[in-house]
Amino acid sequence: MSAENGLKIRVGDAEGRVLMCVEGALRLPNTAELQQALVAALPEGESKPLVLDVSGATDLDLSGMQLLCSAHRTLLDSPVLRPRSSR
Repeated sequence: MSAENGLKIRVGDAEGRVLMCVEGALRLPNTAELQQALVAALPEGESKPLVLDVSGATDLDLSGMQLLCSAHRTLLDSPVLRPRSSR
């Protein structure tokens, strides 16, 4: 997925996990696209963990940070997607 504003989002499968790689600026004009990609990558009832690779992000503003925090909270609150503790 690629937007005119330079954000590139790739979604794939890596060892039973949903791998989403984000490249470009995570700024206000792009956050809606990333939010839609996150929702589409994790259909309701999906039990695969999500790995969000933002190492290719070139910029991050408050709206991008809020989206990442919101996605994290949503996943933690989901009984299906709650991360397992590593013991």
